[in-house]
Amino acid sequence: MVFNVAPEYLRTVRAVLEAHCPVWGVDDDTAARLVYVVNELVTNVLKHAEPDDNGMRPTSLLVTRVKDGISAIVSDRDPRPPIERVAKDSDESGRGWALVQALCGAVSTGTTTLGKDVWVFIPTDNEAAA
Repeated sequence: MVFNVAPEYLRTVRAVLEAHCPVWGVDDDTAARLVYVVNELVTNVLKHAEPDDNGMRPTSLLVTRVKDGISAIVSDRDPRPPIERVAKDSDESGRGWALVQALCGAVSTGTTTLGKDVWVFIPTDNEAAA
């Protein structure tokens, strides 16, 4: 999927993922983790990526069913990597990146000629993500 991130598109992204997971034979727990993680990554683009000259935040999402899990790449045009914060108990935000890392078997970020890629792997084996 290639799209400009806007709050009203988050629901559509979640719905597309939820529709594809059963077709791919993905168990409910892995599907729920995938939907949460991708939603968090796309929300991070919305909140933190610098808009382009037209005020848009172009983003692409590639989700692939691979052996033993699901791979997802969220790409945007902001080269700054995600920042891990240590949120206080009273903070209402700042836990997203830590949750992404906790729910995935592997996470990686890298700069590209256009910005950055955030790659995650979510194993179908629940124990591998714990």
